[in-house]
Amino acid sequence: MPDNYIKEYMFDDVLVLEPQDVLNHPSLWSNAVEKHIERGVKRMVWDLRNVHYVNSTGAGELVRAYTIALKNGCIVAVANFQQLVEDFLAIAKLLSVFDAYDSLEEAVRAAKTKSFRESLA
Repeated sequence: MPDNYIKEYMFDDVLVLEPQDVLNHPSLWSNAVEKHIERGVKRMVWDLRNVHYVNSTGAGELVRAYTIALKNGCIVAVANFQQLVEDFLAIAKLLSVFDAYDSLEEAVRAAKTKSFRESLA
């Protein structure tokens, strides 16, 4: 897997993780999320604009990483689900797990303004 598989950058004091391909690599996504949580990140956005496909492994990675984040007090907002990814997660009854937004800006605003308690609701 290339080193640039996941773009990482700050947007308005929120860490943005942006995968550049399909999400179907066991542990790659959750390991990246966990690495940042261990470094003290408490607010992040996952921008999935470049993820046009997800299989059951990728869906599991999203849920696993989201669970890791929540267990460690991290607020996560997800932006830009592509249609096939959204459809797959809806069919798998997983879409409602995520705090999802249509744009990066909306997701960053939510991540900045939500309290951890609100992120669990």
